[in-house]
Amino acid sequence: MGCYSDPNGTNNVFCQTITRDDSGQLVRILNQEQNLNETRARGVDVAASYRFDLEQWRVPGRFKASLNYSRRLELSTEYNGISSVETIDEVGAVGTAKNEAKFGLNWSDDNWSVRWSSRYVGSVVDSLEREKQAIAMGWADPLYLYLDDYWRHDLSVSFTPDRRNPKLKVFGTVRNIFNDYGPFLPDGTDSGNQYNYNSTYGVVGRAFTLGLQVEF
Repeated sequence: MGCYSDPNGTNNVFCQTITRDDSGQLVRILNQEQNLNETRARGVDVAASYRFDLEQWRVPGRFKASLNYSRRLELSTEYNGISSVETIDEVGAVGTAKNEAKFGLNWSDDNWSVRWSSRYVGSVVDSLEREKQAIAMGWADPLYLYLDDYWRHDLSVSFTPDRRNPKLKVFGTVRNIFNDYGPFLPDGTDSGNQYNYNSTYGVVGRAFTLGLQVEF
């Protein structure tokens, strides 16, 4: 689209990659790798973990809590446009939320290990370009543009029947415990597809696994 979006005509670097015959029919499009000027990424990452026990309340086992938080401040790409250097800002769209976090709580003893984990994805828009168009047109709340915060919760359990033989283990998981599919993103949106879903939000629906691990 760069070739024909130039208001000054088709005499630009993008149109030079397109060849047409005398009748105007398309003959060839030369695909070339473009050397982007610069990609910038800035943000803040915070990670914390804490081990503790509750023996004073006669609760057996060992606990561990962990938290990982990310705040994107900038994610942009500069490239040579038709007449000037252009910048694409990517923070705030699906897959590049400003705020993301993961929380985990683990309990274990000699035989059992149980872990609850939660993932948070902050509110985003389907497309930053669509958002600009909506603002320019004065549309207050276009369909499938503004997407709410998302939470997903998982549970995993493992059991070692004989602590003298740690090579034998039974395990199971429940992913997406509350069966949250994430935002509805139908085909035709920038980040959606025919399944009305985006893989950024992880597993589709609730999923179960059960297994046996044996080491020789």
